[in-house]
Amino acid sequence: NMSEIMIMFSSIALGRGSPLNAAQLLWINLLTDVLPGLALALDPPAKDVMQRMPADPDEPLLSNAAKLNLLFDAALMASGSLFSYERSKGRSSDEILNKTSAFISLTTSQILHTLSASANHKGLLRSGLPRNAKIYGAMGIGAGTIGLGIASPWFRQLLGNGALSLPALRAAVGYGILPFVVAELL
Repeated sequence: NMSEIMIMFSSIALGRGSPLNAAQLLWINLLTDVLPGLALALDPPAKDVMQRMPADPDEPLLSNAAKLNLLFDAALMASGSLFSYERSKGRSSDEILNKTSAFISLTTSQILHTLSASANHKGLLRSGLPRNAKIYGAMGIGAGTIGLGIASPWFRQLLGNGALSLPALRAAVGYGILPFVVAELL
């Protein structure tokens, strides 16, 4: 949810308008937060979990490093979506299409982020794909429902999305993939 807060706050604070509408935000929360969260909750424990020292009960649940990592990942996803929104605004005065571009970019990056969030996963480049098949199911359902929000006229109307041209759709998806690639390389 931090990436959504960053997108909305920064865009509005800079006077660039609201890059997502209420229905899009709700859809994002329901499908790119809940489904992957459930799949990740069913992630098998790390192999070395019993060899680790127990957590200090006086320490916070999230370390400062974990908080910074969370903010960094959220900022990457927010940046991709904002770049997509701004790119679209530069090419079209249709605010529905601009919001659709931001929506597609954010949902793409959040669905891909599920791969990095696995408990046993230290990045695709370092450890390969996660073993938990439920992650891929959640990603597939999320991607499929996002696809409905783009392809189905009924879902487009429900979400306030527009029909993007193929080049605009490719750009929006590309801006959604970019944060994942950057996070994997760092």
